[in-house]
Amino acid sequence: MDQNDLKSKKDEIVSKIFWKSFQTIFVLGIPAFLAVYFGLKLDGYYNNGRKITIALLVLAFILSWIIIIRQYYKLNDEIKKVEKK
Repeated sequence: MDQNDLKSKKDEIVSKIFWKSFQTIFVLGIPAFLAVYFGLKLDGYYNNGRKITIALLVLAFILSWIIIIRQYYKLNDEIKKVEKK
């Protein structure tokens, strides 16, 4: 591979990172929304304050960050492969 091919590959990965930032909004937002929605329903049904909502929000936050970290490592590996070439 020549220098221009490597530069274009790196630019492609940087573009992918940009779009991943939008995906991150959804990875954090959708589980949080669902946690609040279902948490409030369950809290109302069991009449126990906001305990279920808070527990579901914590779970959604942890799962979202696990997904984000896995995506980061995958992109980081791609960048390292391009830089080695």
